[in-house]
Amino acid sequence: MEYYDIRMEWEGPVYAFFGVALQLLAWQKYADGRPDECLLALLAGTVFLLVGVGYLTEFTSFVVAAAVVLLVPASYFSLKVHLKNSNPKWWRWYERQS
Repeated sequence: MEYYDIRMEWEGPVYAFFGVALQLLAWQKYADGRPDECLLALLAGTVFLLVGVGYLTEFTSFVVAAAVVLLVPASYFSLKVHLKNSNPKWWRWYERQS
């Protein structure tokens, strides 16, 4: 008799759902101007999303591409907002230079 693991049917979609929910929460935190919380929610959401995709498929290149597409722009914008909020004098100087 072959052993069948029922968890594989629901774990992937559940992890992916929580990952997407955390990604949306991260963008809401970004819109509210809280970059530290945005980055934390974004990283947690990406981890959950990648675990969910890992359960659903074996396409490793897709998982890596998804991580890059989600993390790179969001990390850049989170850092930009953080710098703008943490040191306004430096930010005004930076904007004058560009």
